[in-house]
Amino acid sequence: MTIFVVSPMKTDDIIKVMNEHRSIRFFKPIQPDLQIIHNAIKIAQRAPTACSGQMYSFIIINDSKILLELSERVKSSVLKRAPLAIIGCADVYRLKELVSLADETLTMEPYTALLQATIDTSLAFQNLNLYLEAQGLGTCFIGSILSYSDEIIDLLKLPPLTLPIAGLAIGYPDENPPKRPRIATELIMHHNFYSQPTKAALIDAITYMSTLLEQEGYYKKYANKENYTWKDHLKSKFGGKWMKNIETHLKKSLQMQFKL
Repeated sequence: MTIFVVSPMKTDDIIKVMNEHRSIRFFKPIQPDLQIIHNAIKIAQRAPTACSGQMYSFIIINDSKILLELSERVKSSVLKRAPLAIIGCADVYRLKELVSLADETLTMEPYTALLQATIDTSLAFQNLNLYLEAQGLGTCFIGSILSYSDEIIDLLKLPPLTLPIAGLAIGYPDENPPKRPRIATELIMHHNFYSQPTKAALIDAITYMSTLLEQEGYYKKYANKENYTWKDHLKSKFGGKWMKNIETHLKKSLQMQFKL
């Protein structure tokens, strides 16, 4: 058994990697060293996991034809420009097989299994991303992996009880964007119980996000959209027909893989 040992980092170094995160959407035409990618997955395994179930699998994609096919299926221009990607899958299939070898039958109901596997995968995925960034690689989270999961289950040859839920486009950065803004911490931090935000605080959040992203020219650069704000983005991505279309794909995947 190979044990991967990481050189010690100072606390300040770790915090800097976390605090300096930014999404990279343009990459140099250089393939990342596969050893770095393999090490990142070993680090991903050190994330917390419920009952040591480790309900995740990571699929490395560095074949240009498969990467192009993937990008077309999930409608991601970022993946078209990336030399490599990793797809994180919630994986209950392997756990079922392991439990069977322990002379028992998996008794987790599909909803519980899917939710727990999603949490496991998300925690591990963050470890993986931080390690890659610490090695000088740029990454961009591809949310449409989940949104169009039914389009790629066959491409990745996924067995039942698995679901692609997250993707990372990976490569050496060919841009140096600023850190993107975040809403006020007070809106997401609560003490002892949930404190509902005031309307004024929510309006301030929209104004703040819209102003800084407009100053950067974010939507013009990455989406070729003029006079487009974060408020417009909220309406576009989380309301209307776009979200209903995504839910149609997701429901199909859940029926295919988890019989939900």
